[in-house]
Amino acid sequence: MAIFVPYAIIISSDVVSEEAQHDKELQNVLNALPDTPTVEPILSVFLLYHLYLLRSGGTSKWSVYIENLPKTSLRPIHWNQEEIVVLQLAGTSISRAILAKLSFLKTYYDALRQVDGWFQTITWDDYLLAESWVSSRTLSCPRNDKPILVPILDLVNHSSVRNAAWEMTLEGVELIREPVDIPAGGEVAIAYDLDRGTGERLYRYGFIEDESYDCISKEVVLFDVSPSRVFGGNVVRLRLEVVKGGFSDLSFLNYENWYTLSSDRN
Repeated sequence: MAIFVPYAIIISSDVVSEEAQHDKELQNVLNALPDTPTVEPILSVFLLYHLYLLRSGGTSKWSVYIENLPKTSLRPIHWNQEEIVVLQLAGTSISRAILAKLSFLKTYYDALRQVDGWFQTITWDDYLLAESWVSSRTLSCPRNDKPILVPILDLVNHSSVRNAAWEMTLEGVELIREPVDIPAGGEVAIAYDLDRGTGERLYRYGFIEDESYDCISKEVVLFDVSPSRVFGGNVVRLRLEVVKGGFSDLSFLNYENWYTLSSDRN
């Protein structure tokens, strides 16, 4: 075992609900959230409340965790307008999703700003950052499929060629090393959502897959700067040499991945 995280410091919707029962300030803001089908906005408010406590000189069991979360994010919702336009012009699968997400988050932020009290100190950038913390760091609880935040474990980086995996036990969450050799000073890594494509991973985590061929998951990585577009659709034609032998099996090209391999640029 590499890491063990007890349930006492794991953040879930149940933990948020329990704390809100004893904390009116947190409860008031949570009650102002518009109806949401997901748990993520609730977790974001919880993190923001503890960020507020930290800034105000207060402490909690999550203070060290909040203090060590990244203060910037590479997720596209943090990109400037010019960078988002590049995604739109490229016809990526996430360009519309980014604008829709920003609009959705702005609606929530504006609703919460109507509540007097601590949330008045939370800026739009704070809110976006908290949303990125939740989006990029939550795990799906195998018991109920709801997102949870597992401090310490969520610091583990991604690799398609993982050397560790996590699992839930009766006492908490364990990170277990795979039976492979990890050199002295080597990094312990898990695999994030291998079923996600490049665009989805960029949208959720703020990075794309490593281009080294032993780390390529089931997706097409565009090595050319500006692949040609086909009129009337979102088909991208890639020369065979562009693929560079990175895929031995192209059967994953399906309805959701409209890529066409071609030896020309027509």
